[in-house]
Amino acid sequence: TRLLSGYAARPEVSPDGTEIWFDKRTSSLSYSHQLFKMDIDGTDVVQLTSGPSGEAYTKSFGGFRDSDGRIVYTHGHGLRTADSTVPLSDITVLTTGTFRTREYEQASWSPDGTRILHSRKFDDQPYDLWTCADDGTDFRQLTFDPANDIHADWGVLTPEPGSAVLVLAGMGGL
Repeated sequence: TRLLSGYAARPEVSPDGTEIWFDKRTSSLSYSHQLFKMDIDGTDVVQLTSGPSGEAYTKSFGGFRDSDGRIVYTHGHGLRTADSTVPLSDITVLTTGTFRTREYEQASWSPDGTRILHSRKFDDQPYDLWTCADDGTDFRQLTFDPANDIHADWGVLTPEPGSAVLVLAGMGGL
């Protein structure tokens, strides 16, 4: 069943199972994405963020933290977290960036909710994978690839405490 027409990406079901959160292209002429939610049956679609195309370019939904339902997303080339109430509340700006000098993409929570995996680039360099603590500190670069490293997933927890398998898709392959 098609619930929504148009370009939409990164859907995730809310922790209580009643809603689908996602980012959606809001203009056919640009790559302006905004955050949305809708009921699990596809009704009651609500746009959660807004902004001009230049600011909204990198908005992407990163998902819910299991422990408290807090969300992570990119916004205007930076990372943000927020309570998953509507309207979004308790928004924390973890990083800021500017187009072509520092950009953040594709954020997601670690399985234990303490770190945020994201793609980050500086100037005209390709994206690499980074993590940071959930408060926006302790940045760690994970990849040093000449191709863009984006669309990463934490995967599953490994037997070794505190580690996980990363699955990565990008221009360099899978």
